[in-house]
Amino acid sequence: LVIGTVGRLAEVKQQGILIRAFQLVRVVIPTAHLILVGDGPERLKLETLSHELGLTKCVHFAGYQSCPELYYRVMNVFALTSRSEGFPVSLLEAWRESVAIVSTAVGGIPKIVTHERDGLLISSGNVEALTASLLRLLNDQELRLNLGRAGRKLLVEQYSLDRMASEYESRYRSLITARKEKE
Repeated sequence: LVIGTVGRLAEVKQQGILIRAFQLVRVVIPTAHLILVGDGPERLKLETLSHELGLTKCVHFAGYQSCPELYYRVMNVFALTSRSEGFPVSLLEAWRESVAIVSTAVGGIPKIVTHERDGLLISSGNVEALTASLLRLLNDQELRLNLGRAGRKLLVEQYSLDRMASEYESRYRSLITARKEKE
């Protein structure tokens, strides 16, 4: 089983919390692996933490990847542990591959993710809640698959390029019509 995350390795992303939760996951599921896709100023610190926790053989640092979708395809669970976010594209990318997500309920995320319907939401900085949510998904394949499918459905219905392009076109047409009416 593979847990993964994609994003800049920066303090705001709080990947250290994910590594600490993963250590607890490994107690229950000793064959689990964690993939961190991305690079940034916290990489050395995160690699050191992995080493200190005895996780160097099961925590994989993939670095920056121009095609992260290849990594989403091997993930069973996507985890986003940020303490601050706006509209994270990585969630949409995970849903595109029907990957179940666990995310902190910060910034714009609760407007995108509905807890228990298309993902699991936890409070920021809560290692215990993150561990419990990860274990829940890893141990419940049906829930994992259902959340991944629900996320993909939401992506197609709400965030697809076709839908967004159609909405932009509609807005532009209404603005043009309104302007012509004023003239």
